[in-house]
Amino acid sequence: MILRPAAKKRGRPGGSFRPQEKRAGLAKWIPRKSRWALLASFLVLSAALSRYVESIPLALLEGMDYKALAPDAIQTDIAFDAPDPEATRLARAEASAKVPDTFRVNRELVQQQLAAFDRFAAGIQSQRKGMDAALREALLASDSSQRTEDLVWATAVARAQALTSGQDAPPDVLPEDVAVLLLPDRRSIPDREFEGQTEGGPAAQGQPPRPVTALKDKTPAAGSLSFTAADGLLEMTREALEYGLQFGILAPDARGTVLEGEKQPDIKIVRDSPMPDQARSEVFAPREIPKPDSSRNLLSIRLAQALQGDSSPAAELPVERSKALAGAVAVADAFTTATLEFDSVGTASEREEAAAKIEPKTVHVPRRHIIINARDYLLSLQADEDEGISPDSSTYGGIGYNRDERSDLSNMQFALEALRASEDFKPTAEYAGKVEYRGDAVQETAEVSNKELFWEKAILFLQRSQNYRKYNDYEWSSDDGGFIYYPGSSKAGGTTSYGGMTYAGMKSFIHAGLRREDERVQKAYAWIRANYTVEENPELGRQGLFYFYSVMAKALSLFGDSLLVDSGGVAHDWRGDLADKLISIQQSDGSWVNENGRWWENNPDLVTAYCVMALEKLLQPLAPKME
Repeated sequence: MILRPAAKKRGRPGGSFRPQEKRAGLAKWIPRKSRWALLASFLVLSAALSRYVESIPLALLEGMDYKALAPDAIQTDIAFDAPDPEATRLARAEASAKVPDTFRVNRELVQQQLAAFDRFAAGIQSQRKGMDAALREALLASDSSQRTEDLVWATAVARAQALTSGQDAPPDVLPEDVAVLLLPDRRSIPDREFEGQTEGGPAAQGQPPRPVTALKDKTPAAGSLSFTAADGLLEMTREALEYGLQFGILAPDARGTVLEGEKQPDIKIVRDSPMPDQARSEVFAPREIPKPDSSRNLLSIRLAQALQGDSSPAAELPVERSKALAGAVAVADAFTTATLEFDSVGTASEREEAAAKIEPKTVHVPRRHIIINARDYLLSLQADEDEGISPDSSTYGGIGYNRDERSDLSNMQFALEALRASEDFKPTAEYAGKVEYRGDAVQETAEVSNKELFWEKAILFLQRSQNYRKYNDYEWSSDDGGFIYYPGSSKAGGTTSYGGMTYAGMKSFIHAGLRREDERVQKAYAWIRANYTVEENPELGRQGLFYFYSVMAKALSLFGDSLLVDSGGVAHDWRGDLADKLISIQQSDGSWVNENGRWWENNPDLVTAYCVMALEKLLQPLAPKME
């Protein structure tokens, strides 16, 4: 919105703000298109602050229908969708908790275990070299009462002793487990011949066992055993081991303990080098997570499937299929270890991403509750005995940036304005204990409602910020009636009164309940009359100029005189003067800005807000006067 003169500039004194005129002069310096935008802005601001007219001190409103000052259209209550930090935090925490812990298969550890298995397999191969001689010796030393399969098994178990008893032997592996991998093919085992009978022929009943007289080889290569089936079983055992390791095995203590009532998240297993029938990543519920005690089942299933059918290696081994399966599973299990490592970086990244996708939550809060909470917070900031500050302190009764900062009149004047505007919003019995907005302010100010003696303490701080010896109990005070930033310190140097703070001080006295005829208010107004100008911030020049314009409009509007007679006797239409000044310095894009950057006034967003507030006050009726 840009305000600019539409025709010739109106004369002085008088103008659209004079009470006896009908506002026709408004058209002289607000174009028709801008008037609608200005009206819309005014209605929006007024709707949010519709009860501001009730902020006029009660002493000024006795016997007056002050609600008539505002149109019925803005006498309404408003509800807001306020940010709900706690609900947002919980929703994002819930979304984050749904992201599984990421564990990666340690491929290097997988290779280490396979290498250890290969070394063990090489030992099995070396033990097979003496198997032929040992088995022939056992067969020749047997008789017809002994089964060949039993003799072969006993020989294999004996050969396996060396592989399971050494220092490098895998733990918990028995000779009977390794023996299945030392067994020769059934077709390569020689038949035994007994006196007058070949193995498998009919035996005379009642005759004693007969010794073996010779061995008859079944293969052309006499005197050699083949281990094709055992090699096949050994290869399947290694493949099952690799499958289990690469599938991912979680150490029992890898996730720590879970508190009662807590639920552990799922885990996602990521495999950088999956086997052909494995997914690159899978998600498992806590009860389904592969651990060492469950990996044996995986090996059993994998090997059982491989050993099915007549073409499997088990069909050629001289033992039952179940015994071959049990031995292979036991050997593979001996080399099984936890191969999953927690990916903390990946997990944190995915959880942050999940949380970021959750839109901020809001809570539907009636305006009344928001204002009650804000009011309580402001009351809690007043420096007094609750914060360990004694009445003789220069900061006593004031308000600063927070509880830890010294009080100053700038923060004080904003707080007093807000507290007076919100005095109809004190907590009620119905509201007690029903905090709907869970912001920090509510949590830390729940016990300060209806704080006592606020205004009396505030007036004491204001008196100590005014250069008026009759009420200021500090020796440094002069007697010109103006105000400074805080007791003993002025932004104009020393304790020099200056424009912005003097308007703020007079406004604050009225908000604190003093009548306009009170000598403290009149003393401040006398300083204003002696230093009236819209060209600069008295004593500071262009420093804080737009802050000065804003607080000037508020203070003089609250004081209630349409004309300001300066100390030289000249009457000023202060509303017209200020309006003309603001219009004349508005930028082409509709903003305002101060080339003097002190107090951030080189920021057009801040300065434009100051000007809009000032213009709003210029367009509103003056506060009623009670002489």
